[in-house]
Amino acid sequence: MSLINDALKRASEADRNRPAQAALPFSMQPVTAPPRTRVSWLLAAIVVAALGLALTGWSFWKWWEATHPIVATTPVQPAQMIVAEPPPPAPKRAPIIQERPAPAPVVVAPSAPAPAPPASAPDAWPINLTVKAIFYSKTSPRALVNGRMVETGDKIDGVLVTGILSDRVFVDWKGQSREIMIGGQ
Repeated sequence: MSLINDALKRASEADRNRPAQAALPFSMQPVTAPPRTRVSWLLAAIVVAALGLALTGWSFWKWWEATHPIVATTPVQPAQMIVAEPPPPAPKRAPIIQERPAPAPVVVAPSAPAPAPPASAPDAWPINLTVKAIFYSKTSPRALVNGRMVETGDKIDGVLVTGILSDRVFVDWKGQSREIMIGGQ
């Protein structure tokens, strides 16, 4: 064991006689990551908000376009506009309703007994229809009937709209057809 003790003594004496190491010009420290900036999060939030607003605006525009049809088909130049006083209200008059003419009566020879009257009279129309306006186009004519915008094929209380012209609307109910002029019933 004395050999080991002698070796330890020599080593400690050698450490004492060793010159000191030169100090490093800087001290070693762990590297820290730079803090994340809020600018990138703010920029991402602004982009998402702008896309959301754009999508909302586009959806609103499509809804508005679908629920508010364009009435005028040709633009009116400001020089062509004429401002006039509204006409006085017209006196009430009977509505204009034109029905299809009834078929000609059948003349029966005197020797044959007279045919029995039909079992039931034609049903009364379920609703009075009033045409306030017609928005005519060749592809999709529309009419304002009883305050509702209708197209060909639409029904109003069971009455089918069979056609729309520039000045009248054709309707059908249980095989009975009528044409209604603007302002008439």
